Amino acid sequence: MEKVVVNQDLCISCGMCVMRNEKYFEFNDDAKSEGKNISIEEDDKKELLDIVVSCPTEAITIVEEK
Repeated sequence: MEKVVVNQDLCISCGMCVMRNEKYFEFNDDAKSEGKNISIEEDDKKELLDIVVSCPTEAITIVEEK
């Protein structure tokens, strides 16, 4: 299972990822983005990779979880 992860130490709360894809991202109680704990669907992977490289602080990664 692949999912998106947002490094909370790097996130600056710009909201770019949440605005572009609310299916996989949401704001937490600290007003920082976080990845929802859902598996990435193959059809969404290209868009999510674009969001990863668009993050101004490189806080977003896609990780493989078992």
